[in-house]
Amino acid sequence: MASSSSPSFVAEPVAQAQTLQGAVEEIVAQHSLEESVKMMKLQVDTLVAQQSAEAVNAQVSRALLGEGTSSESGEWNHELLILRFSRSPQEFFDALLGSVELAPWLHALDTAGFAEVVAGLRPSIILVRPEHVRPLVEAIHLQKMTPRASDVFVEPELEGVIKNIVDSLPKKFKVYPRGSLSVPLGLATWDLF
Repeated sequence: MASSSSPSFVAEPVAQAQTLQGAVEEIVAQHSLEESVKMMKLQVDTLVAQQSAEAVNAQVSRALLGEGTSSESGEWNHELLILRFSRSPQEFFDALLGSVELAPWLHALDTAGFAEVVAGLRPSIILVRPEHVRPLVEAIHLQKMTPRASDVFVEPELEGVIKNIVDSLPKKFKVYPRGSLSVPLGLATWDLF
């Protein structure tokens, strides 16, 4: 009897060792891939930072020399608002993104192809004219802002609409206005690329 159980006794650890070896090789390959991706990202970030610094310097120089206005928006001193709220439960997003009053703004952004850009700034909500999306993203980058989930980036004329929608939420959600900040597009309206 001892001889019949011996092959399975040996085969099972060998199979486990082979499985473990395969798992280790897979982990090593995954780690190597992750390291390669990190190195590539670092190289890209370095190139982008260099180009961004050069572009910002050129942009500031043009602005200081008074070389006109943005070719994209035609506005030099346009400002957007960041409306800040106390909380951002799902009902907050549902009310704003499902609003009939805001549907044309959301549709315009989607039609202009900015759905992915706007989604990239989520969880914040962006409700601006399509021609202000790129300058807004650049302004966020230049000012080193970190958008919060309870932030709503809007054109100034939408401030009252947004506040009315949020005020209509049931009080149990405890969403209250916490003020607003101005986001000057100024230098960010220059076309960098």
